[in-house]
Amino acid sequence: MVSRTPARSATSSAGVGKSTLLGLIAGIHLPQAGHIHLHGQDLVGLSASQRDRIRGSEIGYVFQQFNLVPYLSVLENVLLPLTFSSVRRARAAAGGVPGEQALQLMQALGLAPELAERSPGKLSVGQQQRVAVARALLGSPPLVICD
Repeated sequence: MVSRTPARSATSSAGVGKSTLLGLIAGIHLPQAGHIHLHGQDLVGLSASQRDRIRGSEIGYVFQQFNLVPYLSVLENVLLPLTFSSVRRARAAAGGVPGEQALQLMQALGLAPELAERSPGKLSVGQQQRVAVARALLGSPPLVICD
């Protein structure tokens, strides 16, 4: 009997810590040693709520699993970051009506306007990913992290 196990490619990067690195950069995780500076701030020296504020105002994050809220509509999911950050809300408002910007972002990403009121669970995986990208971009955060 011959047992075949897939050979690990020399270019494979599975399990090397990419998501952990991105979580460290975003202040979701803290390092066991050392410092992480983001826009001149040492994230290690900040409280969890201070890191949350920085993340909410300065970082758009597209999670690997998208983290869309199932009981919110697609449009509400895209607008969600504005709920948590007055800075991001102000940046979005400076560019016009946030709801209209959200719809424009969705269209630019290939999402039809009629999807705005749907539940994210009714979308394909590709559509869900584009909703997550629109959410990360709304309010023009200076840093966008895509895991």
